[in-house]
Amino acid sequence: MGTIHAANPAKSRRLTSVLRLLMKRGDKGATTRQIIKVCDVCAVNSIASELRAAGHRIDCKTRIDANGGRVATYRLVVGA
Repeated sequence: MGTIHAANPAKSRRLTSVLRLLMKRGDKGATTRQIIKVCDVCAVNSIASELRAAGHRIDCKTRIDANGGRVATYRLVVGA
């Protein structure tokens, strides 16, 4: 498997904004759509991977909504 070329969260606006949102949302987490809208980013799964590479624990749970669509919710795990 290849190596990720992750940005430094301290120097990346997109990583910092997503990390701040996940910290603010706490245990509720944030869906892909919420992250895209609030942080003005795309490729949320890649951002989560970059944050993981920087040492943050990001969980992602997927559920099926009422219309049969998949909804991914990302959550920052603190102190585990």
